[in-house]
Amino acid sequence: MSETLDRLAERLGISGSYRDQEGQTQVVPEATKSALIAAFGIKADDPQALDRALEGEAHALVPPVVVLREDQRPYRLPLALPGEWRDAEVSWNLVRDGGRSESARMPLAHMPWGEAGRPVLPLPDDLGWGYHAIDIAVSGPAGELSARTCAVIVPQRAYRPPALERGTRLWGIAVQLYGLRSPRNWGIGDFTDLRAMMEWAGRIGAACIGTNPLHAL
Repeated sequence: MSETLDRLAERLGISGSYRDQEGQTQVVPEATKSALIAAFGIKADDPQALDRALEGEAHALVPPVVVLREDQRPYRLPLALPGEWRDAEVSWNLVRDGGRSESARMPLAHMPWGEAGRPVLPLPDDLGWGYHAIDIAVSGPAGELSARTCAVIVPQRAYRPPALERGTRLWGIAVQLYGLRSPRNWGIGDFTDLRAMMEWAGRIGAACIGTNPLHAL
């Protein structure tokens, strides 16, 4: 079951390891993988359910989410289509992050093919950072297939302040805005209180303030 669990987690985009804040590689426990797989609506403690889910993922036209780094141009999206679909036609509609939409259609035989022997859908190389929705339809003698995916274009690496690039160790304070109290506020913090907190933190040597997203609450 562990091998099936690991394979399914990989198909679903669940990482098997990560690097912690000390730079050490940590292996994700099986219990964590099971909990994340269960969040997809799959019974992680049922070997047959795992097998069915893995088989379904193997026959999926495209993954539900594809993450592409900006340095991975040209952007390509592999399609999981068996050989009997070679005479099919592929059409797709791309909605860019920001709302602009564009569509195209191409015979499968005219599409480029990847190293794994799969056709690949060429995406515009000018896609910027963000979330881009793609609807794909395949029609031909073997039938019809359709799928939706989200192409996430991300930077080559996350921004790091120059001090961290030099290896400097910095510290900060985590504070929730609604938890700030002061003589001037109404029981929850506001931006004036946050600014005062930042100024005080700077005076005592803090490099940053971490806070929750400032949503409606």
